[in-house]
Amino acid sequence: MGKIFYGGGVGHRLSMQFGQFKDPFWKRMLLFCTILLFALGCSSGGSDDGDDDDDNAGGWSFTNGPLGGSIAAFLPNPNALFEAVDQVYAIGPGGIYYSTNGGTSWNTRNDTTLPAGEIQSIAGVASTNSIFVGIKNQGVYLSTDAGDTWTSVNGTIGTTPFDPSGKSFYALAAISPTLCYVGVSYDNGTTNAEFYAAANPGTNDWIWTARNIRPGTNPTDTKPTPKRINAIVRRTASPQTHFYVATDVDVFYTQNSGSTWLPDATWITESKEGLYQTLGDKQAYVYSLALIRSHLSPSQDILYAGLENLGAGEKKLIWIFDGKKWESRYTLNTGTSPDRVTSLQGALMADTSHRMYAGFANRGLYFSENASLSAPVWTAKNKFADNTNILNVSVTSLFVGIGEGTRAEDVIYRGNSAYGLLYEDDNKGFEIRNTGLKQSQVRALAIHNTNIDNVLAATNGGIYAKDAADNWTRQASSIQDNFCQYMSFAGNADLTVLYAANTQRIMLSQDGGATWTGDSGNITLDATLSTMLAANAAADKVWASNAGKVWYRNAKDDWKALQAVPASPVNSLAFAETEGTLYAGTKVGIHRNVKPTDLAQAWDSTLNTGLLKDKVIQQVAVSASGNVLVASVLGEGLYYYDPTRAGWELRSTGLTTDGKNIRAIVLHGSEVYVGTDDGVWYKADIAQSTSWKSRNSHLTYQRILSMVMLPSNANVLYLGTDGNGIWKTTTNGQ
Repeated sequence: MGKIFYGGGVGHRLSMQFGQFKDPFWKRMLLFCTILLFALGCSSGGSDDGDDDDDNAGGWSFTNGPLGGSIAAFLPNPNALFEAVDQVYAIGPGGIYYSTNGGTSWNTRNDTTLPAGEIQSIAGVASTNSIFVGIKNQGVYLSTDAGDTWTSVNGTIGTTPFDPSGKSFYALAAISPTLCYVGVSYDNGTTNAEFYAAANPGTNDWIWTARNIRPGTNPTDTKPTPKRINAIVRRTASPQTHFYVATDVDVFYTQNSGSTWLPDATWITESKEGLYQTLGDKQAYVYSLALIRSHLSPSQDILYAGLENLGAGEKKLIWIFDGKKWESRYTLNTGTSPDRVTSLQGALMADTSHRMYAGFANRGLYFSENASLSAPVWTAKNKFADNTNILNVSVTSLFVGIGEGTRAEDVIYRGNSAYGLLYEDDNKGFEIRNTGLKQSQVRALAIHNTNIDNVLAATNGGIYAKDAADNWTRQASSIQDNFCQYMSFAGNADLTVLYAANTQRIMLSQDGGATWTGDSGNITLDATLSTMLAANAAADKVWASNAGKVWYRNAKDDWKALQAVPASPVNSLAFAETEGTLYAGTKVGIHRNVKPTDLAQAWDSTLNTGLLKDKVIQQVAVSASGNVLVASVLGEGLYYYDPTRAGWELRSTGLTTDGKNIRAIVLHGSEVYVGTDDGVWYKADIAQSTSWKSRNSHLTYQRILSMVMLPSNANVLYLGTDGNGIWKTTTNGQ
């Protein structure tokens, strides 16, 4: 039985390096690893798992799922470098989880001191319990007790406090509990990315020093300044000073912690050209790196880079750098759809071969026994243990414990956008391991008009149905390929006709959600934008929106396009049954169609006025009669259209700052419930300017994406969260 060691890998998902020892270990023992970075995810505040199933206690209770969900990254325990590969952290929309048994079960490592937000990166300090995380709009946080508690690393730049708002933190490199390097990318997409050294000199006051990437210092270097930093990997020979950095332009290299960045001709000794020049002066969009040798001089490094292909032109997605030049090692077939190498893991074996794994966003997982060859053979690894095909093959993250002997000894943790963790050992095929792992984003809910247990959930990993014991089961036919991230429902009261939209197509169920078939007809959806649905009570009239387009179909005909909405994209649709009017909330205000079954009817923009004029509408809700119309604007709260004054009024009194980020609305007469980034809030009469009341009893997870009320009992509500499954109340949240 051969040795096991961590594969070298780094990127938008993973950063590792390793060295080898000669002493034999058992298969599940690790050889060496220095951990740097992981990326993407969301977190919750609070370490309580919320599994309070006593409905009689009042308030909210967790409903046992859905479990799984998308995993953004894995981090092997940094304080167990020579112990089992079974000790692994995983991050995703639900925060940070930890497993001591190879993913068989998971426990949360979130704490109330870790703010809610999208966790985008994670890095561990070797041989310690210190872990850094980067959180969108929140900055960088540190735990020195393996995730039990967290403190902010956000300090000052000079004398100015570092402001994390409007920023993403895709890349971290942890050197020690008092030193971390941070890649900062601006969400506006136009501001140059920034590279910082964050250091604590011993006073607990973190000091951030800019070490920004500044290409163009060489007169022959014409590449643009990066707007996004995806990964940071350090050389093991000089761990605190030598870094390779993956960006949306090229791979950059520094030998002095970013104080200066070497021109390509200096560190690429033979060709003198980086990937930007090699691709013909085109941005390389480097998303992942794997440094499999770096203990010698830089000219003898072996570095792999994984790229994104945007569809036109260059299809070479995996490159190798041998200290002298860049060479391609994987080329997409002509005509294939765009793809991205999200993760790379590899090792330099005893026979000098390069054992490599590459995770693709669309093609799945591929393996090469020796990627160093000029034309390496790549083999797909996209089957379950029973030899059936994995339908959603996307790879969101990757961690491999590589065996020194045969490939069968490799242990693979594979993040997937639908199944959560896919685990393989002994080359037996993958199995799902999600017990206790709550990473599901629930973007829409549908409930039977009288049956409290007949509930369906549209999640980032397919459609789930609930049973009487509050367990959730994925409806197998809701996953047909990589496009299983669902975002909206529309159907009739007993759910016998139900439409659901994912990122690629519209699906239809006519048996209560048990089976699903494609029903997009001639519609082509933009997968980068949300597809929203609305229907009448019988669901024999249905509308779908994507970008600035809205389509209509009845029970007999295929989808047909209505007139274009005056603004794009459409973020929300709502239909007033009695009034017969369709409302569209868009990026530029609210618009309505008074005859939405008439293909020639133009949209009316007279409501897009006053306080709401041209604002970005997140959600629209309307009563059947049309007499109650509300719309939410993130950061501001809920707007109510007062028909007596023919104008909009803001209803935000009593809402917290995060409570003004309203992502779900439930109307019940004049009563309104809203799901926000700070839980659930209630208003008894939306027409009145009274204060909102919190309805968060026993709710330990606050970021709400969806909400639904049982029509026959207004005390029963379900809510879907951004990474922590589904909760219910039978006491209207009190």
